Amino acid sequence: MKLGPIAMATALCVWATEAAAQAPKPWMGTWKLDVARSRLGGTPAPRSLLVTNTPGKDGGYDCVTEAVDAEGKTSRTEYYVRADGKEYPMKGGPATHIWVRRIDDHDNQWATLREGKVVAQGKTSYSKDGRTRTLTFTFFDGKGGETELVQVFDRK
Repeated sequence: MKLGPIAMATALCVWATEAAAQAPKPWMGTWKLDVARSRLGGTPAPRSLLVTNTPGKDGGYDCVTEAVDAEGKTSRTEYYVRADGKEYPMKGGPATHIWVRRIDDHDNQWATLREGKVVAQGKTSYSKDGRTRTLTFTFFDGKGGETELVQVFDRK
């Protein structure tokens, strides 16, 4: 499997949240990829990548990722998830499911899966001032290859 903008978009969308009924958390809102501060593992930088999280039902959140790759192709990934470690369905990327587990108020662990196999796994961290989101993760190509990425986002 080739690591492309859809895979990146899928992985970029993941993070944990607390109950949406509570006061808005710093990770809610829209995030824009800062290519200059990111390490993209040798993959071409996308023209744009936006991640939007909104409070969802039952204490979870809805995530939408919209990307334009280096060649101008658009992609969109969507899912609803809770930070309870259970798998939830995804639409629009190389993965079909996601789970998220909260570590603390600023960090979480996650994985995306396809046919029961991990496509990507990593950690998402949020700065204490709520302005920066950093994903540190590994993408697995299904053929034994791995790509390490660090993606840094700024609140839009």
